[in-house]
Amino acid sequence: MASIPVVRRCLQALAQNYGKSDQWVDSSLKLWSRGLASVHDKDLIRGVEEWCGKEARMANLARLKALIEANPLRMKPDELAGCPACNGTGLRELARWHQKNGRVRADTFVAACDCPKGRSLTSATILNWSEVVDAWRANPWTEAVFHSTPERYHLTTQERNTPEELAALEERVKERSKVSGWSRVGAKR
Repeated sequence: MASIPVVRRCLQALAQNYGKSDQWVDSSLKLWSRGLASVHDKDLIRGVEEWCGKEARMANLARLKALIEANPLRMKPDELAGCPACNGTGLRELARWHQKNGRVRADTFVAACDCPKGRSLTSATILNWSEVVDAWRANPWTEAVFHSTPERYHLTTQERNTPEELAALEERVKERSKVSGWSRVGAKR
């Protein structure tokens, strides 16, 4: 995307064309670099040239970026491809059954997929799914591990919940079905 040397050169061109000082270039460089991070170098250069050729007033960051984005010839950001395992989202669904306080618990999570889109999401808080699954399987308290696959990118209710949790859920459904909480509002008696 827009490199710092190109942003600096463009700011210098704007400064020279509109009577700004070199100090303005230095003080504006960080803000403009962040604001133009999603813009390609060629688009930035083209946008500054177009602005300087048409406008009598100095561009601000928002107006210059709007001019660049409105140009039909601008380079589109590369769209990262997902895969069937993550359904194109870059995230995979995981579930882990493990022992805690003498009973089996089920926890569900999402983690970054191995596809290009998933690798772009991997960070300190979003881990790679295969590393998470390997760590879970190595843990002696783990009873079972489930994850989405290319054939099935969502986990089933039976994978997300332990048999005890499913039984409790069914019991709640039965209890709620016994209550007839519906009454006609405004009905004449």
